[in-house]
Amino acid sequence: VMCKQNEGAFLGGALAALRTKEAGEYTNGENIVGFVGGGEDSSVNDFLVGYIEGVKYIDPSCKVLFSYVGDFKNTAKAKELAIAQYQQGADIVFQVASSAGLGVLDAAKSENKLAIGVDQDQAILMEENDPEISKHIATSVVKKLDVLMYDKMVEYINGTINWGVQENAGISDGGMDITVNDYTNAIVSEDIINQISEIKEKIISGEIKVKSAMTMTTEELNQIKDS
Repeated sequence: VMCKQNEGAFLGGALAALRTKEAGEYTNGENIVGFVGGGEDSSVNDFLVGYIEGVKYIDPSCKVLFSYVGDFKNTAKAKELAIAQYQQGADIVFQVASSAGLGVLDAAKSENKLAIGVDQDQAILMEENDPEISKHIATSVVKKLDVLMYDKMVEYINGTINWGVQENAGISDGGMDITVNDYTNAIVSEDIINQISEIKEKIISGEIKVKSAMTMTTEELNQIKDS
């Protein structure tokens, strides 16, 4: 089962674009958000495409800065890249860099800006060791592996599992989502959370169709990046 990370990233991008437009702590009025990826591969670019699509859905004029660490371990470089984006006007940066991405979360704390986590609820994961970082994580784009594993076990027990068939699980299948926790509620307004819920329903209904880097040519991917 493959997760449609582009759909989850679309929600993250929409939240970032909505939050950067709100006056108050962490925002600077420059209408810029950021993205730091690990290696430049199809999976990371799928997150990037979904993120850009989500941002542009909310505001076509919002600028998305993006850069790549080059690997998934170099936390120092990831922090450096995130700080550079914050200094260029971004006030919220989405990290898709595995362990290296912890540097992005640390940069959000040190620069008093915001970050979006990936794969797991990183605000909850960080709160024991560094609760100050958790206070700067607006949300996380998560792969709901617990839901997917449970569903497959039920199918196995019921004898309905399809062996040897690749499935792609997105928001409608419970495979992707973004987190809303106490940290999110402290950072993001209820109005934004409600708007994200509406967008989620539009993806589930098919009204919104999110592009995927997995099926793009290099030229098409570069056009999305250039936008």
